[in-house]
Amino acid sequence: MNKILLFLSIFLIGYTSSSQMVMVPNQPLPKYYNSFNSFDGFYFLNYIDQSNTPGQGMYTFNGENFDNIPFPNAEPHVYLGRLNDSFFFVEDIPFSYEVLLQFDGQQVIEIPLPTNYTAFTYSATFNNKIYFGAQESGQAPVLISYDGASLETISIPGVLLDIENSHYSSHNNLLYLQLHQTQIASDLWAFNGQEFTIIEPPQDKVLVKIHHEFEGMLLLEYYDTTTTDTMVLYKYDGTLTEIENPVNTSFFHVQLTSQENKIYVTYYNLSNYDFILYKYDYQELISVSSDYQYDGYGYFATFDEKDIFAMNRNDGTNMIDLIAYDGTSLTPITGGPENFFPRNFAGIANNKMYLVYADDILNPTETVMVEYVEGASSVNIVPGMPQDKTFFGFVSQIDNKLFYQFRLPVSGYYFSLYAFDGVIFREIEIPDYDYSVYEFTFNDKLYASCYQGTDLYKLFSLNPQNLEVEEVISANSITVFPNPVSDDLKIKFSNIEKSEHMEISVFSIDGKLIDQKKYMLNDLRKQITYSTSHLSSGVYLINFKTNFGAFQKKIIKK
Repeated sequence: MNKILLFLSIFLIGYTSSSQMVMVPNQPLPKYYNSFNSFDGFYFLNYIDQSNTPGQGMYTFNGENFDNIPFPNAEPHVYLGRLNDSFFFVEDIPFSYEVLLQFDGQQVIEIPLPTNYTAFTYSATFNNKIYFGAQESGQAPVLISYDGASLETISIPGVLLDIENSHYSSHNNLLYLQLHQTQIASDLWAFNGQEFTIIEPPQDKVLVKIHHEFEGMLLLEYYDTTTTDTMVLYKYDGTLTEIENPVNTSFFHVQLTSQENKIYVTYYNLSNYDFILYKYDYQELISVSSDYQYDGYGYFATFDEKDIFAMNRNDGTNMIDLIAYDGTSLTPITGGPENFFPRNFAGIANNKMYLVYADDILNPTETVMVEYVEGASSVNIVPGMPQDKTFFGFVSQIDNKLFYQFRLPVSGYYFSLYAFDGVIFREIEIPDYDYSVYEFTFNDKLYASCYQGTDLYKLFSLNPQNLEVEEVISANSITVFPNPVSDDLKIKFSNIEKSEHMEISVFSIDGKLIDQKKYMLNDLRKQITYSTSHLSSGVYLINFKTNFGAFQKKIIKK
């Protein structure tokens, strides 16, 4: 039988050392606490120690230097918002807010509040004032405004309990508030900085939620009080206009997309409670799934000019399909592992979209990553995903590198970070620290707080350049044969100039680790033989890992 030589065309990447993160130098106090983005080229970082020394707690951090903010107390502080060149804070003491703190970059000014509020939150900055929502225990909420010189307490009309939600429209320069008029009823009000104006509700309708804004047009949800279970969407652009429910349905859910002028709206049938999906472009509702084939929809991302969803089959099987919508029709994307469901969006890089499939949507015990390539009709398993930890989320992307957080198999919220370049998952290890938690990405660096056993947290950073290619191996330097294989698989290397360690990991097509072996290569041993006698007939994915590079290959076992 002729041997079939397959020259690998997979992109090969070099390995870096296991210690990839470095401690941020010159951290001011023993324990990192939390952070706030100023959206002005730096972060506010809280640090704590046991001395409670005034003026030691919060710092500005520009990626290189720490500068102390001289607050009067050492408590951690919460950043609220900005007015002109000043930043505003309160002490992080729940249910007790007595002083507003103004920091102008040099000094801190204490601004006593009218009373001790149990709730105090940022609302908006406009008309040269900064506004906060505030509430005393057992009292109706108020707005607090500050113009840089004095505070003003603004009564909110007709509020019985609280402010359900609010939204500032920079397009309209108005603060919209959902305000309760009775125990049940709430309405939409607009505040222009001087007065409140009610947006008269439709007859027999009660405002439920402010959902979204597009170019000054609000999307609002109302409850129809003449029925027991009907919700209706309205748009408001100066005039309140009903978006009529499809026949015999009630509004259920809004899903935003990466395109601001397009959202997806789920309705449910009032007779049998099946779900149906529509697209809305702020002009009209467009039916996406009119035949109730699917029952429940989750938008992942827009990729390859298609919107990608996870959709529940409405056939009693509880199966969930990956579906592409091109604006006209729904097309299933096949290839996922059997009895696994699309669960998490995991990023887009190098013209591929990555998703995580799980054996259970709510409480997964096994997860597998897949890739969906532009123009493809099916997904491919990505081998090598950590199996001793639970995928917890996609946290950041720097260039074409994706970063994930995995939960460790112990009680509590203990995590480790991984980088993925499209081929290899690399754990971002921190020597002498037990676990790491993603904090933020800033100036093309990833930052994580890392825990040491004495309840000590430090901030570490990762420069993605440390994950760059060290050496690219030419495709014709490696051959794998025969393929298909019935017994021994031979892997031949050229250009071996020194001793190299090699690890082979064999995965089933659904991403489960089957076997793992280690070899030593040198100038005298440039070929190894891997026996496949223990493998059943089928398709397998093999990861080859060396200290000069890594690659993967699909083989067929006869």
